[in-house]
Amino acid sequence: MVASPQALAAATAMNIAAKKNDDKRDKGLPLQVPGVVRYDDISYGPAGKWNLLDIYLPEEYAPQKSDSQHQEAAPVIVSIHGGGWVYGTKETYQFYLMSLAQMGFACINFNYRLPPHSHFPQEMDDVDRVFHWLDHHAGDYNLDLSRLFLVGDSAGGQMVDQYLTILTNPQFRALFGYELPKLTVKAAAVNCGASFLTMPGIISGAIEAYFTKDSLQDRQDMIATEKYMTADLPPLFIQTANDDFIRDCSVRLDGYLSGIGAGHEFHSYGDSKNPQGHVFHCDVRNPVALQCNKDEIAFFNRFR
Repeated sequence: MVASPQALAAATAMNIAAKKNDDKRDKGLPLQVPGVVRYDDISYGPAGKWNLLDIYLPEEYAPQKSDSQHQEAAPVIVSIHGGGWVYGTKETYQFYLMSLAQMGFACINFNYRLPPHSHFPQEMDDVDRVFHWLDHHAGDYNLDLSRLFLVGDSAGGQMVDQYLTILTNPQFRALFGYELPKLTVKAAAVNCGASFLTMPGIISGAIEAYFTKDSLQDRQDMIATEKYMTADLPPLFIQTANDDFIRDCSVRLDGYLSGIGAGHEFHSYGDSKNPQGHVFHCDVRNPVALQCNKDEIAFFNRFR
């Protein structure tokens, strides 16, 4: 399952370029925001720094020492970060998710193992660990798992599709060998997400550091998520942008979900006068991103 030197080199180059762009976007943003309590670097698994999560909790839901049994628990958003399966950390996504916490949701922001420390499906194994951790520890942070939502962008958007399919299709779940956590995702958002990975030419370059040749050969069914999607999926908010370089993935997913009768909405942001690119929604200084995120929260509020 070892990735080729060429794929690992491409992944390293992608990491350098992506981090430079993200650091520029987020320069000067505060690590604390009004109305949000942070719980940082909580261990959810055995892989050290790769299995750490943060919780951003609206102040009104912060656990109180007195009369806590009468306090309302917080609705929860779990975020799966993007980065082409080879890049990204919770630190990159903290500003975006704190902005969602300011809209009234507790946000779970976690690291997962990246190449060369992982290969498919080990990132999904970490996603599953987070959900089982929540199943056991939600009460420690006053989290309401009856009002649970999921978001992901780019590669994380594909993993949202994949994990929801794992949760809702026992046949697909059996391929991964996961136990069903005692929770239900009420709705989810796929932001500029990847999809249909088995199509020719989709997995190439840096991505091959995670989807190695061995995993592609031995685990084709586990990668073919769309094959196992059903109308049992929770309601989905699908968004993309006019300058999203993988816009076709969202358009194709929209049509596919319509074909199988899965409930969803499709949204596209930006125009020729104000173009928006891939994962534009993470830029908390961008008014279009703010509108997109408000639209997603409004969508979630319909199901909470």
